Order: sequence, then structure tokens, then C-alpha cells
Amino acid sequence: MNESGPADGADDRVGAQFADIEPEAMGRPLSSLIQREPVFCAPETPVRAAIETMHRHGVGALIVCEEDAFPIGIFTVRDVLDRVTLPGIDLSLPISRVMSGGLKALPPDASAYEAALLMAGQGIHHVAVVESGRLVGVVSERDLFMRPAGLVRRIGADLRRAEDIESLVRASGRFHELATSLLRQGLGSAQVTRLISSLNDVLTQQIIRLETRDADVGDLQWCFIEMGSAGRFEQTFSTDQDNGIIFRQAASKSADEVRERLLPVAQRVNRALADCGIPLCRGGIMAGDPRCCLSTEEWQKRFADWIYQGDPEAQLNASIFFDFRAQYGETSLATDLRRWLIRFAGGNRLFFAQMAQIALNNQPPLGFIRDLVPTGGDEHPNSIDLKVNGITPFVDAARILGLAAGVAGTNTVERLRDAGRKLDFPAAEVAAWVEAFEFLQALRLKRQVALKASGQALHNFLPLDSLNELERRILTESMRQASRLQSRLARYVGLMEHGR
Repeated sequence: MNESGPADGADDRVGAQFADIEPEAMGRPLSSLIQREPVFCAPETPVRAAIETMHRHGVGALIVCEEDAFPIGIFTVRDVLDRVTLPGIDLSLPISRVMSGGLKALPPDASAYEAALLMAGQGIHHVAVVESGRLVGVVSERDLFMRPAGLVRRIGADLRRAEDIESLVRASGRFHELATSLLRQGLGSAQVTRLISSLNDVLTQQIIRLETRDADVGDLQWCFIEMGSAGRFEQTFSTDQDNGIIFRQAASKSADEVRERLLPVAQRVNRALADCGIPLCRGGIMAGDPRCCLSTEEWQKRFADWIYQGDPEAQLNASIFFDFRAQYGETSLATDLRRWLIRFAGGNRLFFAQMAQIALNNQPPLGFIRDLVPTGGDEHPNSIDLKVNGITPFVDAARILGLAAGVAGTNTVERLRDAGRKLDFPAAEVAAWVEAFEFLQALRLKRQVALKASGQALHNFLPLDSLNELERRILTESMRQASRLQSRLARYVGLMEHGR
């Protein structure tokens, strides 16, 4: 393989490759495309050791650098066959004997467009990114032209391959960049929040694997669960941790004994997630808190207290617990608890009436003439809170209707659709709720992206004067749909109270 020779038909190749990359991405600096720390070796490294390094790090190209980290060559997976295996080269020879010289390099602030032209014109597949004479990264043809699905797979693979928390911190830093790019390219809000949640799942699972590798919990049966927006697959760019643990109490051990062994592991997982950009929950709803690390029987008692004895304030604070789903471990523990919860809650009319009243207290911000009413106060004048005033009415109504209809899923859209079918709501009505919810989520995501781009702290307040006339009309109609959903919820729970 020749990394430095020109290719025939380079102009045609440029055009073909550019079809696979978004126009706005062509101006991105190479520093934003670097997928990982560069993997390199010294010229005198034996071929065998170089190949072992490539295998250990899961890379297809190894950069050969002098002592000052200045790149002088490259050795690729294809070179293993063409330059080592077929010629029968002695594996103890230095890598400098079989590498390709003349490695092309660009500075970190060079654009993807420049790298694409260099690759196409020279017939090469890798460009070294060099700053002040030192290698800082490598950008491959695949990095430039890989479609979003491939990028997601790459990030997921890097997460699963990580052997320490530091590697996970580096890999997790690319989540939001990818999600932001896809959002700007027109990906729907439901797909973006699902993407963020799914990548956070892979991150969490790998953290748990690393933190339990040497922990004394192998004989225990337990399940790490997600709650709140993570439990609903609806995480945005601004999210914190809401998680817990369900464990099966062994006959020979008390719940406190099992909890005492699980809590140190859970606390390390919570800290590692915070290091990777998912902040600790200010309310303490985390697996490392004894109140959220419970046996199956303890969770059942806690839900039963909320359902039969909980006052409205307690039920309001407990709402995110009802969105739990399995994340890692003995998933049947979460599945069985969900089945129990649906059966237990299903016949309690008072519980649904109280939950509905809590939901109905949060009315969409519509005025007497159906225009939007600001809710941001002095801190955010002429603004509305897209989370509290827009998203939450849909989430709360979907949760109640989903529980009433026996829906096992936790995602808001899935709850609305499945409950709508089971409760025989008009399909057009349900479709309008879903469209309104997804529009509000899209506005919320775009607002967070704009805040991040301007260096401001992320929040959910949207200035009404930032909307054009059409956006304001759609936002108003979306709030009307929230109001209509609440009316439907009130009628349904009213019928339940009267035994119909």
C-alpha cells in the first residue's frame, strides 16, 4: 500500500467522496475530527510489537514517529499482508523497514476540505495532524466521509473497548458534537434524544463493567436501572443522573448486608458518570444513595406507599421513579417489578386521581385569548420554560395513561401511542399530541445548542421574541395540544373514579 503516491482520476474521486459528507462539515477543522489519541511507535520498534500495538488499540494504522513525536511514516493493516506476511518478512525487523514513508501532514486548524483534497489528490487514506512539529492525531478517509450511522458505531465501539475511565471521558466528549451535527442536518428530536440516551447507555454499561471487574459482587443478583428522562430515552444536552439498583435478597443475607456490598460500587459508577459529563443528581436520586439501592421487596413497599398512602407532594417527587427501565445486570428484576407495578397500580382509582390532579396543576402557558404567557420571571423575561411548561405536561399525562392502560414501555411517544390504542382514543388526536411533543423537544434541543455555542450555561427557557411568526404559531398550537391532552386525561380519570 502506497500512502504517498497520487491516484488516477483524482478529480472524479473528490466528487464521489464529497457526496457522502454534509457541505457544512467541509469547513470543520481537523482538530474536531480527531477520534482518539494518536497511536504511534518508534522507528526501531520490531514489526511484531508494532502489530501487537495495533491489535491492542483496535486501530488500522500505526504512525511511526521519531523521538520528538514527529511523524515520519505509517504502517497499516493492509501492509501486514502486502509487506510482511506475503514476503515472509522477519517479525524482529524494525518497523522502519516496512512502513510507508512520506506521510502527509496538516495542522489542526486545516479544514476537512483541505484534507479531502489531499487524500483524493495523493491517493492516500490517512493524514497526520501535526502541531509545532508534534503528532496530535490522525484523520482517516473514514473519519471524513463516514455517514452518521458509522460514526455512532465508531463511538460505541470506542466506548466498549475502553479499559479505563480516562478513555471513556475522551470518548464521551464526542456525544454532543455528533448529536448537534445530526440535529442541524434535520434529524428529528425523538431520534436525537434516543441517540444521546443510547450512547449514554453504552457509556454507563462500560463504566459498570470496569467498576465491577474487581468488586466482590459476583455472587449477588442485581440490576442497575435508569429513571427520569434516561428511563424514557429522552435525554437532551442538559441532563443529570437519575438511577438506582434493584437486588434480589438472598436467603442467607439481609437486605442491609447486600446493600452494604453494592453501595461502594454504585458510588464509583456515579462518580465516573459525573467525570464523563453526566452530573450527579442534586436530589440524590442515584444508585449510590441507600434510598435508591433496594431489594425487590423494598421497591415494592416504596411504590405501594406512594400509591396507597402518598400525599400529592410525595407523589410529585416520586414521578420520575415510575419511568424506570433496566440498564445492566439481571434485567428480569426490572421487568418483574414493572409487571408488579402495573398490576398493583391498575385498580387504584384514588392514586390515578391524585396523579392526574398533580399533572393538571401544571397548565400550559396559554392566556385568555390563547396567546403564550411568559413564565420565566425576572431572570428570564418574556420567556417560557420549554421543559416545565411544554414537555412536562405531555410526559406526566403519558405516564398516567400508560400505567392505566398497562403499557410496559416508558418512552413518552410510545406511551401515548400504545395507551391511545388500548384506551381507544382517536388516532388523529394521538398523532397531534405526538407531533406537538416532538416539536417542543426540537425547540428545546435547538435552544440548548444555541446556548452552548455562545458559551452560556444550558437551560430550558426560550425567549419568545426569538421566534418568527410561524414558529410562534406552531408553539402556541403545541401548547394547545398539551391542554387538549390534559382535558382527555381529566375525562378519562373522571370516568375511572365513577367506575366506568
